[in-house]
Amino acid sequence: MAGSTVKKGFFFYLLIFLIIIVAFVGVCVTIMLLNPGKSVLGFSYFSGNTTYEVLQTTGEAKQEIKLSQTAYSAIEIDAGMANVVLENNTDHDKNAIYIVNQVKGFSKSSDLKGFSYSATIDGGVLKIKVNVPQGFLYFSKNATVKIHLVSLDDIGTIKDTDLIVKTTSGSVNIGGADKGGYSKPVYSRSLDIITESGNISLSSETTNNFKNISLKTKSGTVDLTKQEGLKASNADINIDIGDGKLKAKIIDDNVNLKAVKGTVTLGEIKGKLDISVDTTIVDIEKISGDVNFAEGSEIMSACKVDIEEIGGLLNIPQGKDSNINVKKVVGKINVNIKNGNVLLGDEKNPISANTLVKSEGGEIEVYFGNSAEQKTILSENGKVTANFKDGANGQLDITSKNGNVFINFKATSRIQFNFNIPNPDDKNEFKLSNVKFDIFNGKELTENPYNYEVSESEGKAIINAITNKTITLDII
Repeated sequence: MAGSTVKKGFFFYLLIFLIIIVAFVGVCVTIMLLNPGKSVLGFSYFSGNTTYEVLQTTGEAKQEIKLSQTAYSAIEIDAGMANVVLENNTDHDKNAIYIVNQVKGFSKSSDLKGFSYSATIDGGVLKIKVNVPQGFLYFSKNATVKIHLVSLDDIGTIKDTDLIVKTTSGSVNIGGADKGGYSKPVYSRSLDIITESGNISLSSETTNNFKNISLKTKSGTVDLTKQEGLKASNADINIDIGDGKLKAKIIDDNVNLKAVKGTVTLGEIKGKLDISVDTTIVDIEKISGDVNFAEGSEIMSACKVDIEEIGGLLNIPQGKDSNINVKKVVGKINVNIKNGNVLLGDEKNPISANTLVKSEGGEIEVYFGNSAEQKTILSENGKVTANFKDGANGQLDITSKNGNVFINFKATSRIQFNFNIPNPDDKNEFKLSNVKFDIFNGKELTENPYNYEVSESEGKAIINAITNKTITLDII
């Protein structure tokens, strides 16, 4: 009984102690909430609920800030964690820069710096810098820099001004909200946007024709889905998404694209694509021009590439552990990957251009059309499948050390097949038991090379095989 009484007494005093601690913490938090900026036990609460109308520069100069076509060569914004918006709507009644601070949270007193901004003019460049309080716990991160316009004439535009924006976690929206009767078109001469984890978006209310476009994020999303026909008249469009995402509908220009572990989803590029990726998912419907993947140190690894149509050439000089699937290619093809799968063309869109595919492992499958262009497949260990449409012609050279080869072609085809598949011991011994040619209706191949009579009018298809691996030719 005495032991039970001791336990009850202990838990009673422990409960009282915990109540006192909770009450003490509650009092401290209340004091901080009622007195933002006041230090209590080394911690402070910060709270903003202010909109600043920036009509002049800060400091002693106090120059008037004008948002007009010819006022500045560039507007440069360093926003930190604040968002940045270029807009033309009815939120405010004048052309001006507005800074909204609604950031709330807790910080160490020693680290607390209040919300502040600076506005300067340097050599024709308007520079805005925003400092947002840094905390360990945020209730709100709502801070925004607005470049606000209210008209479409030259007084209310910045169409001859470059817009340069840098943020950390802040997102950047060019064009403002997509609201009928609320938002209006907005202009700037060029875009140069860099953010670490923020998103970048262009609304339907911004122009689709800039002098230059450069968009970069380390882990955010670049959203161009509200734009159709986006282009830069002075140079190619440069986009770097890092580990983030790119979403776009129609880009009417050449594109230089970089990604590390990103995701690319594109509708159409009406130009060429130069792309440097590491471990990235690429899904594109149509590219009018050439597609060049970077080589050297920027080698693609474990990528998944799906492209419906390429109007020019496809060039993948180096890659590994990647899956390549391109349904239609009009121009020359050069693919060189290690341990990945390659699928080129389909029954509706056979490949007719000069084709070279190399792979150390994995599977290679190509649908070939009616063309005399060179066709070469080099495989170390993987399976090779070549499909030919009705009436196909030309020559196919296949080299494989250990892989098996499957050829499917129509009876009207005039294809010269050259197989270079040596034995592992490098002896050129030909073993008929490992060669299955259904075109002989079950009969064994008696000659090597063998001249297959396609028809009297169309001539011969030559089969030259030296192997102890499996080669299968099927008439389909």
